[in-house]
Amino acid sequence: MIARRVLLAFALLAAPPLHAAPGPKEAGRYRLTGVQDAASELELTGDGHFRYYLIYGALDEMAEGVWRREGKRILLTTQPAPVPPKFILKSAATGAEGELSVAVTGPDGQGIAGVDVQLHFDDQTVVNGYTQEEGWRSDIPKGRKPTLVTLSIPMFGVRSPDFSVPADAYALQFLLEPNDMGTPDFRDLPLEQGQDGVEMLRDGARLRYERVK
Repeated sequence: MIARRVLLAFALLAAPPLHAAPGPKEAGRYRLTGVQDAASELELTGDGHFRYYLIYGALDEMAEGVWRREGKRILLTTQPAPVPPKFILKSAATGAEGELSVAVTGPDGQGIAGVDVQLHFDDQTVVNGYTQEEGWRSDIPKGRKPTLVTLSIPMFGVRSPDFSVPADAYALQFLLEPNDMGTPDFRDLPLEQGQDGVEMLRDGARLRYERVK
């Protein structure tokens, strides 16, 4: 999936503009600068639409939607609104003691690595870990009972609800429905205009995009 999205991102880089007719002065193509090992572009079209991608380490994301001007700012909104990913508890095997395993698979049945796991106990302690493709295991000390498990993928801002751990459970199997994971849900995301580009204000950071076309 990641490889396919990377290819799509670079296809965006080479693609002709969505709208070639003259439009607002803000319309154009912008490229991220000043962030090492990151590739990102933003296109604002003359008809009020945008295309965007970011590739940075293990993170890659793409979005399309609409933009509008409000005062000195440009506001981006993803359309259609992305459907967030969802974790579903598929099964809980019971009967063994001494350890608990957590596994996450995708719709294709393949194990998913890199999912953060938080295991909560009845004495208020928490054990943290992350899955490999075959899952994650934790020893259960005598006298302590696991009560809740929470799953997350921080790079995409994905976090599950707290799942109750059934009594005597030793193996929990989850399904991740990805839906539109990797499509950021911009809701009037602000861009500040400068002389030769824009600054994206996101998650407390300022990302500088210079006009390239």
